[in-house]
Amino acid sequence: MIHITASNKMAYEIVQKAFTRSHGNIVSHNDTNIYCFISPNAEDEETISKLILNQTKVLIFGKISENLAEILGLELQVNKMKLADITFDHDNEEDKSAYKIRYDLEHPLCKHTSLEERYFYRFDFTNEWNNLGYGAITTDDGIWSVSNSLNALNTTSIATIYKASEEESVFISLKDFESASVLFVNREIGTIDGLDWVIVEDFLSRYRVDHLPCLPLVCDIPDGYNLVASSRLDCDQSIINTKPVVDLYKKYNINISLGISTGINIDTTDIEHLNTFYDNGGAVLSHTINHHEYWGENYTVAYDEAQGSKLWLEENIIHLEKLKYAVSPFHSNKPYSIQALQDAGYEGFISGIIHNDPEYLMATSGVVPFVKESIITHSEQCMLHGDCYHRNNNSLEVYKQSFQNHYRGKKIFGYLDHPFGDYDYGWKSEEERLSVHEAFIKYINTFEGVKWMTSTEILDFVVDKSSIQLEITSEDELVCKRHSFNSSETINIHYKNRVYTC
Repeated sequence: MIHITASNKMAYEIVQKAFTRSHGNIVSHNDTNIYCFISPNAEDEETISKLILNQTKVLIFGKISENLAEILGLELQVNKMKLADITFDHDNEEDKSAYKIRYDLEHPLCKHTSLEERYFYRFDFTNEWNNLGYGAITTDDGIWSVSNSLNALNTTSIATIYKASEEESVFISLKDFESASVLFVNREIGTIDGLDWVIVEDFLSRYRVDHLPCLPLVCDIPDGYNLVASSRLDCDQSIINTKPVVDLYKKYNINISLGISTGINIDTTDIEHLNTFYDNGGAVLSHTINHHEYWGENYTVAYDEAQGSKLWLEENIIHLEKLKYAVSPFHSNKPYSIQALQDAGYEGFISGIIHNDPEYLMATSGVVPFVKESIITHSEQCMLHGDCYHRNNNSLEVYKQSFQNHYRGKKIFGYLDHPFGDYDYGWKSEEERLSVHEAFIKYINTFEGVKWMTSTEILDFVVDKSSIQLEITSEDELVCKRHSFNSSETINIHYKNRVYTC
């Protein structure tokens, strides 16, 4: 079991749900006790001092005192890190901060991480999205901010903050004691919004496995694969104009997904196309009625949007008995938005973007914070748009990098585009768009162990893996109980160098 201590309730909820997404719903009958402290106070420091004398693991996120820094082999210094105002220059291939984090990929805890470096912010189009998938690190002293400026004295620095070529601070450090290990992350919510979260996952589940307590690790993708790939079109302007892209993917036996805003101009041709698309294996998700930010300005509007679009799709797609999933408009959510989705009968949604609502940008799929019951999500912010393609000198390099990062991390890699309407998303023509999509399909298919899935198939799997019950017996065996079978795929759980399936 993992015990979290935090004075900030928002940080507590976000981190607690992140642990559940990665390590499942656990009941333990042995002495598996691991501790996490978020910006510990003086009383917590006394507890930590005692814990490191016992056989345990400790996570520390966020602000620390001079005394605790010394215990961890660190030296606290004056924090002068301050992000400059963001300036955008489309002549550059990307817009990014002067500050970045570099990871020591030679360290065992970085074995499964796929990020060699992570900028405090990085954008591919204005300040909207980051095709490499991670969120923003701020310098405003909030929970998403870097918390301290630190030197490494007697510890192992796994990740270091740089400004240009100059070292600024430790970001992640590891301190091993005789009977305990402490992983420190210089941010109150850790790295839940990037693929570097795997460092925390591996510390809890794989580090010093023969000597210290470990948690099970629920794999993010089905058994037998190295990556799940998924392509989606969000229909904000047109439905029928998805046909050329749908047909291209079908040529490679790939079913894609459509997010439908039901309030756009829809005629019988669109409805016929939707039915054919669905009957041939495509996935349909709600994308609201009117594409309002946050699904609407309050819970009532959001509920009406969610319910109305769901009913329209169920009524107009003949063989669609129950619509279960949605794509959030502008990838924007408030807690009331998610509660409205759940109350309207949805089981999950796709969201997550660097621009807004960082609590819903997640490295690992699963349950979300700030709702009364269980609803799941998977984050996708990789947008295969013509403007980004041209900005990168007519190159797929950033998309290939994002794919490779997800592949090395054994994660779900979803990317999206939009059908043509009044706006062409930077594509010069449909022919250009199709040629670029086809080149990316061919590239992805050169990798072994890639499983193409629709958004519905992915979210069905996420619902299933989020509902399993894990029991650690007194003999230190893992018992896995699966209660949901929306997906035919097998779930993998790693525990102490053993792999369990259910």
